[in-house]
Amino acid sequence: MKTELLNKTLRSFDDLSSVSDEVLNEDIRTANHNSKSVFANLDSLPEEAQQVITHMTYKMGSSELSGMTDFISAVNNSQWATAGGHIKTSAWGSSNSSLATALDNTIKIIDADDTARASFDENFSE
Repeated sequence: MKTELLNKTLRSFDDLSSVSDEVLNEDIRTANHNSKSVFANLDSLPEEAQQVITHMTYKMGSSELSGMTDFISAVNNSQWATAGGHIKTSAWGSSNSSLATALDNTIKIIDADDTARASFDENFSE
């Protein structure tokens, strides 16, 4: 009886997990779409920049992101280190310092040479 109840409970958790993954994936797709209201050229930016911008939109929303004019300008001018610095020094970055540091490091890798990029990919890929 206990085993049967446990198995039923575990199946319920598996069902919830797949629903959670679907909801998260839809939220990420929505954030990516909303990012394009700030960066119309999002799809042509380097992959790391797309990931950072989508993550920021997911966390703060496109209206708050659109207020980060120095960050937007730096991205549009391919100034990746400057863009990363603007993430960290923004009001949002100050209140989300660990995440801001991770996003800063991610966007800065765009300027890295191939050796540094390979090391980054090795350490941070799934």
